[in-house]
Amino acid sequence: MSLPGATGADAAGGAENLFDAEFRASLARLSIVVKRTRAGRAAGNRRSPKRGASVEFADFRNYNRGDDLRQVDWNAYARLEKFFVKLFMEEQDTLVSLFVDSSRSMAFGTPPKFRLARQIAGALGYLALAGYDRVAAAALSDRLGPLFLPARGRSQAGRLWEMLSALQAGGPSVLGTVRGAPWLSGTPGLAVVISDFFCPGGYTEAVDYLLFRKQEVVLLHLLSPEETSPSLGGDLRLIDSETRQSVEVSVTPAVLARYRARLAAWQEEIRGYATARGATYVPLRADAPVGEVVLSALRQAGVLR
Repeated sequence: MSLPGATGADAAGGAENLFDAEFRASLARLSIVVKRTRAGRAAGNRRSPKRGASVEFADFRNYNRGDDLRQVDWNAYARLEKFFVKLFMEEQDTLVSLFVDSSRSMAFGTPPKFRLARQIAGALGYLALAGYDRVAAAALSDRLGPLFLPARGRSQAGRLWEMLSALQAGGPSVLGTVRGAPWLSGTPGLAVVISDFFCPGGYTEAVDYLLFRKQEVVLLHLLSPEETSPSLGGDLRLIDSETRQSVEVSVTPAVLARYRARLAAWQEEIRGYATARGATYVPLRADAPVGEVVLSALRQAGVLR
């Protein structure tokens, strides 16, 4: 099957459709929000702290010999009898990095969390590519990869979707493997981590590293209904989907109440950690349709507009 909007060659090898053509058409009115201006590498749609030759006025400076006379403000000269050159805000691209947790726990739930994670990554990647930003993507488990190295232009969307469709969930979660992303060596940008955050080593290492690399960080926290509102009861043996360790428990209403309280506290802990560092935290239900998540939840959270 081919991916919507991609040629047969672009979509060859894709394991499944990420979303239908109707949803992709609805993305046309959205764009990714980057809160901080930064210098990019190529012309794009983002404001840059550099001064260039776009159409948006930024400032004046004194005329220097050799400056382009077309940039002289003749109205200012008529008033002040001094030459000033108009400066304009240069529009540059932004590097958008998409990190998808591909550990074994992401395959849990009905539907699996991993499906929505890849759909969200595909939608955000498409929006960035359509907005003339550069996009990179990687799967995170106990290693980094497969990788989608930085690319630019709407024509690259099919290749990104093919990579995401082919991902498989497996292995333990080690979000710290984000350190291996080669494109983060010195390029500020926007980094989106899509995960259930069930990581033995925690999530703070990944967040701190991305901030150290001058990334604007967005954490999208996916949990299945079975995790947020379990309907369990009686004597059970629970098996960790990643470590395969088991524990025997007697599930009572009081145990479920304590579980829900601890889950809520854990989510608030992540939110507080992110907020204190200027990052964005968005909890999401894995059974929500991708249209509801992208067109509503991410817009309300300020990730999209």
